[in-house]
Amino acid sequence: MADRRSTGALSALGGIALVLLGVIFLAQQFFGDSIRVLSWSFLWPLFVVVPGLAFFAAMLSGGKSAGAFAIPGSIITITGALLFYQNTTGHWQSWAYAWALIAPTGVGIGRLIQGRWSGSPWAERDGRRLIAIGLTLFVIGAIFF
Repeated sequence: MADRRSTGALSALGGIALVLLGVIFLAQQFFGDSIRVLSWSFLWPLFVVVPGLAFFAAMLSGGKSAGAFAIPGSIITITGALLFYQNTTGHWQSWAYAWALIAPTGVGIGRLIQGRWSGSPWAERDGRRLIAIGLTLFVIGAIFF
């Protein structure tokens, strides 16, 4: 029964995403590029974020054995979020140290989620360790650069 519920939730989420995409296209037709938030030059990082979220959807629909999907899901989603930040602010030089948020931090977040989803305490422990290493590298890099 849980599989039907998660499949229904994923279908509803997909439907909502398609409706929102339609609203964006409709607003783009009416307002053109006068609204920067609706322009593709602003929204292109979604082409990275959405596949990352699809890995999380696969994890949710696959049950406990699909917990490993959280690792690529977190790496890809964090990469898309960083691209969105950099595209919005023009702070592209942050790649000099932001890589630490993708790996090992993103890998650690994926392992932590995998461990909690699958009930594996050693994966959670590894995830916490990787997150701590990654955030330390990120802070050191931000200070240095």
